[in-house]
This record gives sequence, structure tokens and C-alpha cells, in this order.
Amino acid sequence: MMGVTGGIIGTLGMAYVFASEAAIEREAGLPYYRFLGLSWLEWGALCILAGLMNFTLIGFLQFPVATFGLLQIPTYPLALAASGALALIGAVRLTHRPGVALLTVLLLLLHTVLEELFVPWAIRTAVIQQGMSYRIPGSIPYFNVVDALLPLIFIVSALIVDGVAFWRQQHQYKLSGSTRGVWLLGIVITLPQLLIAPCLLLSSWDLPRVFLEQKGVAIPPDLKLQAALIAVPVILAVGVGGALMGANFGDIWRWNKR
Repeated sequence: MMGVTGGIIGTLGMAYVFASEAAIEREAGLPYYRFLGLSWLEWGALCILAGLMNFTLIGFLQFPVATFGLLQIPTYPLALAASGALALIGAVRLTHRPGVALLTVLLLLLHTVLEELFVPWAIRTAVIQQGMSYRIPGSIPYFNVVDALLPLIFIVSALIVDGVAFWRQQHQYKLSGSTRGVWLLGIVITLPQLLIAPCLLLSSWDLPRVFLEQKGVAIPPDLKLQAALIAVPVILAVGVGGALMGANFGDIWRWNKR
């Protein structure tokens, strides 16, 4: 947990570095090169935010499973909801450009595809060269399409964030400053993740289920419903918290020069 916390703090710190330099560059008023309407420093900040989301994806299987009587409920949706809302809303608030939420997800997709291409190959090569053996015989890592496409969990959420930003821009509303209504946006963008994540993950693994049943124990449907009525509001509340943090962090990144 200390390592995970340190990784998150360090990643947010790197976002501060790129964002503050971008703020200094904007205030200087000097001409600088833009690509797709973004400076290279803003591109750097978006890459860092995509890395924060990837940090969540690669560690979701390590999150503990909460046990409630006969039910075992994994807590990975909490991290997905928090990081997704923070990064997507923070990206729009930082750049003031609709479309950057989807762009951040595409950067995340590029990251996961390259990671999935390199890491299994590196492991296989190291095993052969060093004469090692796999912990589980016959379990040789190869490119996994589902792993590479995990960023699809955030696609719908990104489109919603960009849509709201575009609407506000067209109606001449500010994209920063106020957090009014951000809590509702947090709920709206968390709901698609609750639907997409289990569908995507269950096609690859058995562990990360919405409700994990213990072997040999039949869980009554009404008990599952009760657990859902408890778990879903908690996840949505975490999404609201991530959205509020993203709005506040994004405003700080937009104007902070230190």
C-alpha cells in the first residue's frame, strides 16, 4: 500500500510539473508549436494522466476482496471509478479543450497495447536466456487482446465528459472554476464503467467478478440484490469523489505556475 500510494503521489507530481510549465508558457504569450491544439507540455500532462489510469488497470487484480457473509466482492471498481473520473475531468479542466478526455483514453490504449506487446516477450526471452522455469508449468505469457483493450472501459465515460465540455463551450460557459453539477457528472460517467468492466473482464478471468461466489455455496438471488444495493452506491460515491478531485486538480493544473 505504501508503494501504491507513493506511485499515485509521484504521478500526480509529474502532472503538476508539466501543467505548471504549460501555464508559464501560456502566460508568457510567446508563440509555440501546437499539435491538435495542444502544446507539447500539455501533451506531456495528458500522457501522465493516461499513465495514472494505466497504473490502476495493471493493479486491479491486486485489490483486496471484501467478504460479506457468503459474498466476496472485489474492490477494483472503486479504483477504476476514482482514477477514471479524476483523469478524464482533470484533462478537460487542464486544457479547456473538448476531446482531450477521449484523447487521454487513446493514449492509455497505446500504452496498454505496447505494454502487452513488450512485457510477455521480455518475460519469455528472459526465461530462455537465464534458463529459468515458470512458476506455473505451461503458463507462458503471450499477447492478450483483452488486457490490451482494457481502456475500452473508459470510452463511453470519455465521450460523456467531452460532450458536456463541448456543450458548455458552445453555450459560452466556463470549463473551469465552478464544481456545480460535477457530482452528477461523476455518477453519469461511473455507470458505464460498472456495465462495461465486468463484461470485458469476465471474458478473460474468473476472479474479477461483480459478485464472487464461494466454491460449493449457492448464493440466493435476493442476497445478491442486497449486496448490489450496497456496493453500487458506494462505487458511485467514489466516482463522485474522483470527479470533484479531477475538477479541482484540473483547475490547479490550469493556473498553477509553481
